[in-house]
Amino acid sequence: MTITRRELLAGAALLPAARALAWVPERPRPRDVADAALLAAMQAGATYADVRLVRQRRQNLATRDDHLTSISDTDSYGLGVRVLKRGTWGFAAAPEITAGSASALARKAVQIAEANAALERRPVQLAPEPPHEDSWETPIEKDPLRVPVKTKVSLLVEAAKAARAAVPQIRAVTGSSASRSRRRPSSPAKAAPSSR
Repeated sequence: MTITRRELLAGAALLPAARALAWVPERPRPRDVADAALLAAMQAGATYADVRLVRQRRQNLATRDDHLTSISDTDSYGLGVRVLKRGTWGFAAAPEITAGSASALARKAVQIAEANAALERRPVQLAPEPPHEDSWETPIEKDPLRVPVKTKVSLLVEAAKAARAAVPQIRAVTGSSASRSRRRPSSPAKAAPSSR
């Protein structure tokens, strides 16, 4: 089966809507996942732990002259646990977002910190600071991942036409568009208190 450029563009325009419906970050609740990881880290002997849930979306388009040559649209969601045990850092991450996987990751991060201790010359000392919970959202006027693929391709094709019109010796013009988004839900970005 062959697919025309027009069919490809029409299908690609539906990707953002399909991804939005497929991603349900509240199942399980991010706070429950974070709490499970923090508890497991403390039980394994960590003096500090933080948990991050991150969703990354990437979209890449490429054109040559007047046509689209490639398109990719990926979405990933994962969990990272960072710990400090006896002055040494450990980190573990995975794409599975459950309380059970969070606990297992925390234990793995502690094991990595223990293994890293053999290389540590000077133990890490954290400043005496209470635990914080925070979030940040970069202010943007227009989300590039919400711009229709057709609009982006049209812009690249028009730029190619302008380049060829300005310099007739140009034989081919390639263009590309890369859009990125990284989202970190605010509730799971927690740090467990360190014992000093």
